[in-house]
Amino acid sequence: MVKANELKTITPRPGTPTADVRRPDGWRGKEGMIDGVKVWLKGKSPTGGNDSQSPYHERAAYLLDRMLHFNIVPPTVLQLLEGEVISAQKFVKGKRPRISIPPILALWDYIIDNSDRHDGNWYLAHRPEPSMW
Repeated sequence: MVKANELKTITPRPGTPTADVRRPDGWRGKEGMIDGVKVWLKGKSPTGGNDSQSPYHERAAYLLDRMLHFNIVPPTVLQLLEGEVISAQKFVKGKRPRISIPPILALWDYIIDNSDRHDGNWYLAHRPEPSMW
């Protein structure tokens, strides 16, 4: 379990672009910058929905991905934003694939119990070296 004193508090700086994003299923997130790195910030579901998309699950998926050497989950950390624990995941620019979901991704979704995979929420990218900001 992550302790509160292990979390870094994000204080939005004036002029830092951050856009609120709310999906139809109730999940909310923000696109923004942390220390010059473009990130996707995701908080908890306001409706108490699917835990497989919670900030803690996002971070756990990243750590498990690294342990298994799949290298398919971008660097993800837990942060505090306005008193709420959120996940901050490094934005990775990719290409929309012309093929269906590859077998390795289907296996990954089974391992982490991801029920939200569809052709619109994954991409192809070069495998960057893991890095944290």
